Amino acid sequence: MKKIIKRGAANVVRTFNLANVSGAKVLLYHSISNQKSIDPLGLRVSVENFNEQLNYLLQEDYEISLLSDIVQKRKFHKNVIAITFDDGYLDNLEVAAPVLNKYKISATLFISTAYLNGDQPSINYWDKWDHLSADQLKSLIKSGFEIGSHSHLHHKLNDFSDEELEYQIRSSKEVLEDIVESLPSNASIGGDVEIFSYPYGFYNERVKNVVRNCGFKSACCNIIGMNDSNADLFELKRISILANDSLDEFKSKLNGDYNWLGYFQRRQYYKKI
Repeated sequence: MKKIIKRGAANVVRTFNLANVSGAKVLLYHSISNQKSIDPLGLRVSVENFNEQLNYLLQEDYEISLLSDIVQKRKFHKNVIAITFDDGYLDNLEVAAPVLNKYKISATLFISTAYLNGDQPSINYWDKWDHLSADQLKSLIKSGFEIGSHSHLHHKLNDFSDEELEYQIRSSKEVLEDIVESLPSNASIGGDVEIFSYPYGFYNERVKNVVRNCGFKSACCNIIGMNDSNADLFELKRISILANDSLDEFKSKLNGDYNWLGYFQRRQYYKKI
């Protein structure tokens, strides 16, 4: 029923040209895997679907860029796309990377550093999935992937005190920059980690200010939409790609048919307190 309602609303948006399709698109993935497991949120996209989606982007002549390149060069054009992954799952290396390499595409990985050394409490089902180690992350960086921070603990940042909030953000940046700096100079695409992704998508002005003050140049949220030249660099919108998205739904998301959901998502994710 929910899917039928969404499709109906998308048809209205398309009919009356209500979708704002100007601006760069940032795709949000988590896990690429054919492994069968309990996944009610649809975080795991199949290898077949991932291949199909990348092939479509290339057929449609999208310019696929690293997120930092889009921000630094202000490439906020409607045919520009960045591919991002949140959390730091092992299948980003073992499954997603070979597919991306086949198409000569790179991506941005937002890493929760507590997963790197086992500090993350195993509370949710995705906490139990295999995650990248520091050495495995290095191999991805060597192959041209860029990394950003997803904070230290994978936890809603709004819940932390001011002191703990700064620790969660600053310490993750330092850990990731240490990993980058440990690589040979010709193996890294840059020494500074300057892009951030809010865990679970929750943020507010306090969180944004701490992210900015810790030296980040931009941050992604989980609100659907595109990013034009007027975009808030610390509220970059992303298009979440889920396990049950057909190719037609993938195309609809790229066309802006679901951008109307962004209004309600901001009310959900942006918490003033």
